[in-house]
Parts: sequence; C-alpha cells; structure tokens
Amino acid sequence: VELLPPGMAIPVYRTESRVDFERGLRSDERNRYITDYLAAELNDDAHEYVWSVLSQEDRAQISKWLRAGVGNTQLTENLVGQLTGRTGIEPDGLHYSIPGDNGNVVVAGFVPWEQLAGAVRGMYRDDPRAFEYESRNIEREYNEVKAAHLDSLVLIQDGGVMRAYGGDAVEIAAALELDVIDGVLSFPVSELREYTDVLRKEHDITLAAPDGRGQFIAANAPHDTISDADIDAALARWLGDLSTKANVAERIHDMTPGQLAEAYGYAPDRPMHITVTGIDGSVDLSWDEVHERVARLVVSDHFLTKAEKDELNGPRVETVAYYDAEKTHLPYDVVFQTIGSAPEPEPEPETTPNAPRNFHITDDRLGEGGAKARFRANMDAIITLKRIEVEGRAATVDEQETISRYTGWGAIPEAFDESKSDWAKEYAELKSTLSPEEYEAARGSTLNAHYTSPTVIRAIYDALGNMGFEGGRILEP
Repeated sequence: VELLPPGMAIPVYRTESRVDFERGLRSDERNRYITDYLAAELNDDAHEYVWSVLSQEDRAQISKWLRAGVGNTQLTENLVGQLTGRTGIEPDGLHYSIPGDNGNVVVAGFVPWEQLAGAVRGMYRDDPRAFEYESRNIEREYNEVKAAHLDSLVLIQDGGVMRAYGGDAVEIAAALELDVIDGVLSFPVSELREYTDVLRKEHDITLAAPDGRGQFIAANAPHDTISDADIDAALARWLGDLSTKANVAERIHDMTPGQLAEAYGYAPDRPMHITVTGIDGSVDLSWDEVHERVARLVVSDHFLTKAEKDELNGPRVETVAYYDAEKTHLPYDVVFQTIGSAPEPEPEPETTPNAPRNFHITDDRLGEGGAKARFRANMDAIITLKRIEVEGRAATVDEQETISRYTGWGAIPEAFDESKSDWAKEYAELKSTLSPEEYEAARGSTLNAHYTSPTVIRAIYDALGNMGFEGGRILEP
C-alpha cells in the first residue's frame, strides 16, 4: 500500500505491506465499514481442507450472500447456521486434522469463525465461477452416472475436488481411510492418481468429469491408455522459460490458439503430440483443444505448481560484481549480489488520453460463417469489451474491429440450451463469462436480436436511392 499525503508540495512516499496496513485498519472500530469486507488468507493445508468441507450447495449459497453485499460479520453468522453439525465444526470455529500416508495426523489446525468468513470471501474473489454453478446438481449428476455403472465405484469431479455419495462414499472412505461428511466423501483432485491406484486393486472405478465425459478403469487393469489426467500433467509440465509459462497463466483468456502454440514452442499448424512413458500409443491435440484444457487448468489453479509460484514470487537475485581471488590476493572470491522481492519500478511513459474514435464498418463479410463461428465472434467481442471497461479506456482500432463482429444471439439460441451436448463447451463458457443478470438478458434476446449483414443493408439503401431517396431520417421498425 502506497501512502501519499496529498497536501504536500513535494510528496513524501511511504509504503506498508498489505498485512500491516489491514492490521492498522482493524485496530480502529471506526474502519468497520472497510474491514468488514476484507478477505483473509489461509495456509495451503487449511485452504484445501476448507474447500473440501464446502459442498456445491454451500458454495452456491455463499455466492448468493456475497453477491447480495453481506459483510464478514453477517457472513460469519450465516456460515455458523450453514455448517453447524459438520465434522470439525465447533462453537469457536473449524478444527481440522489431516492424516499422512500411515494414518497418523501430520497437520492439525484451527480457523476461528471470523477468519473463516474472510477466507471464504477470498476464495470467492479468486475464483467466483467455482461458486456459481448453481444450475449444476452434483449429486443428481453423480446418481445418473452411477445408474449406468452399478458394478463400479463412481467418483465425480466438482471443481478442484472429487466427490462420491451414498454407499460408494462409505466404501471408498474405508479403502482410503478418509472421512464421510454428511453422506459425501471429498478429496482434492491432486490426490486422484494416488487414490485410484489404491482403489483399482480390488474395484472397478468410473471417473466422471464436469463436461459429462466418463472414464472407466477396470480393477487390476494395466494403465495402458493415456488418460485426461496424463494429458493435463503433460500440458502443465513446462520445458521452456518459467516467465513464459507465467505469462500464459496470466493471459490465457486473451491468447489465441496460435499464440499458445508459439509459447509451447510449436508451429501453430502442427498439433501437440503427447506420449507417456510406459504407455503405448499417443495423443494429438489441436491447439483449440490445448487452449481449452490450459484455460481449465489455470482456472482450477493446477497449471502452475507450488514450486513455480514460489520461484516467481520469491526474491530475485542478481550478481552485480565479481572479484577473482587470484586478482584480489584474497583467500576467497568476492561476489556482490542484489536481492529483492520485486524489480525496480519502471517510470510510466507519458501518454495522451485514449480518445474515442468513430468506427465505420467496411467489411461486407461480417456475420458470415456457421453458428459456432458466430458464437466465437460474439464471445471475443464480449471479452474485449469487458477488458476495456475494467481498464476504463476507449477501444483501440483493433478492438473496435473485434467488437464490430458481434452479431447478437438470435441466430444461435443453442448456446443457451444446457441439454445440447454438442454445445456443452460453448454453454459453459457463456455461463461463466457473463454475470447472472447479463446471461438472462442475453438469453432473452434470442427471440428478437437478429443480425442483418452489411450486404443486405447496402442493397436496401441502393433500392431506396433508385426510388429517389437522397437523404433524411429513416425509421427502422
């Protein structure tokens, strides 16, 4: 936090860490209108445990509370009512313990209610979409998968967590020495490979993904095909410069598939070829598929490893001088290094205000293409517009060109139909990009928002001109 006294002719800059600044705010009750909306941080173990405790219904309810504007005080009261009776929930907060491989408790901790409320707010801030799958009933989807695989244990992915229900939850928990909470077994997706190896010694397993895909693993069957987990692990494994990977994680939603291919070191016209040691066969992915998978890994926080995050956020060391022992006649070499947590800030270039430009459509091919092409153009326009609004500026010429390709939703109502399997990816992207209010408005426009191409418009004006119309006001019904 940079503090700048505004009344001084020559300002004196002072900086404080965010933690210290928020601690100072909390020390004065008059700041409650600010501090009641601050997020809190948890260590990795506590964060993972809290996430596993919250069911999909809990997260949907929390999303409603936060979107309604409740502060942490009210959120605390709501969480007490929502979670009381769960394993680990006590009058003073959440008590948790995490067992190791041998069954002994290796991590134990306590999160008081007020901190838990702030932590939940922080989780929602970091990934609101994980809280807003309100239309998705995980248990219902689970039961549908189970009905088709009665002879195997079923696990379903719910964001960053795998879940099982009913008898399967009890049986899986017994095999893995885990706890069943309110009839539901939950564990992080990161543990799936290890737990699957244990379960398949005696059981057939069916894994259900969020997009409806399923993977059947027979008991004691060799791992002889490349799985989705293998593909995701290959995409997250980075052989190039770490800063390039960090840039991909930050800009994936703005990158084109071709730009992503270049970041991986591939030619955009060649697919990504994936092989796994010990498994026959291979997989070729188009860059559209790679882009979709990497975006999903970034959103679920499985793209950058903890070690990579630590390296990116850790101190930067630079050698600025070196003196050889033979030249200095000392018994050792002398090295001078600068160590800092961040690079020196670069002076901001002087810029002129980004004045709006009047845009004229000159492309007669606007709106051409199939339904999927129109959907992509619409989404590119929406994402571009949202970025411009967040940055508080006018659109560049290239951005105006992108926005001009928006043709509305009247011709593609399929994008709003949850039941159409061939539009599942587009439906999920649209639902996660728009706010609930924006989504409802867009869905409602499918009845009356129909696009007329420039070719047809120009023909109409040519006809009016041939009829003697030379200019004036026109009412378009």
